[in-house]
Amino acid sequence: MNTLLLRLLALFLIPASFTTYAATQADQAIADGILLLGNGAEPPSLDPHINTAVNGSKIVSTLIEGLIAYHPSDDNLPEPGMAESWSHAGNHQKWTFTLRDAKWTNSEPVTAENFLYSYQRILSPQLGARYAEMLFIIRGAKAFNNGKVTDFSEVGVKAIDSKTLVIELNGPTPYFLNILKHHSWHPVNPTAIEAAGGMTKPDSNWTRDNYVSNGPFRLKEWKMNQVIEVERNPDYWDAKTVKLNGIKFFPIENNNTEDQSFSSGMLHYTATVPPELISVYKERSESSLRIDPYLGTYFFRLNTTVPPLNDKRVRQALSLAINRKVITHRVTKGGQTPA
Repeated sequence: MNTLLLRLLALFLIPASFTTYAATQADQAIADGILLLGNGAEPPSLDPHINTAVNGSKIVSTLIEGLIAYHPSDDNLPEPGMAESWSHAGNHQKWTFTLRDAKWTNSEPVTAENFLYSYQRILSPQLGARYAEMLFIIRGAKAFNNGKVTDFSEVGVKAIDSKTLVIELNGPTPYFLNILKHHSWHPVNPTAIEAAGGMTKPDSNWTRDNYVSNGPFRLKEWKMNQVIEVERNPDYWDAKTVKLNGIKFFPIENNNTEDQSFSSGMLHYTATVPPELISVYKERSESSLRIDPYLGTYFFRLNTTVPPLNDKRVRQALSLAINRKVITHRVTKGGQTPA
């Protein structure tokens, strides 16, 4: 299981922060083995090759597992996922993965050919996947995505047999295993994709009509702008380690509303705290408040073709005028580091 699930499980099993609430929705969910999770806005997609948002990635990570999973206690270490073992040719450029015995929720086996199909899908220019560049470290992947190469067999991915996948990169990449954790590298079930219009159909409805997955949970219900619920997948290869019966992801766009939902006992976990309340919770030594490092950068994207932004000096002046320290200290207030 990935880090997110294990950390949420820890919160679920030791609900000390919630004992002050009596007879709440969260209390009943604990009894039922269900985790209630605030998830920001409605995710753009649950398709691992189409989704571009963190809130979508959280859900996808419960439903689909890639070659490498998150280590339960150290994000820098790889954890076996669909690949039970791996090796490289000595220079971290050519990697061989041996897949375990696992199956999709439609009872089909997870195979090396599934990964081959999935990588071709996300790299196909017709799909228009915005995270296709995550795979550009594969030899020939960028040329295929740009349409300069049309034969996918020229891309550095080969299924030697149903259990053996070989990936050849552009150069030595010692950190490749950690890259594989990203949802853009996750597999999709070819049968489900083809039944919903084919590999390169960008608006495929398989995520709603027939969500086939291979992860610790399976999709139970998706009520637009209300809740997305996943339930335990009994056919998951490591099902014995999954302690939750399910997770309910609530799309709550307003920060204050989500914070109030948590405070009133409607949620077990929220990653959203209104900036103006962070100092209040700190002063009160709120036991449920936890601030951890998060690797991310926030920025303004400028249209450099429109005057005066087409002048480099103007853009430099704008950059110099922004006091990043004041923004993190007085606006975001969560201990962020100025970029």
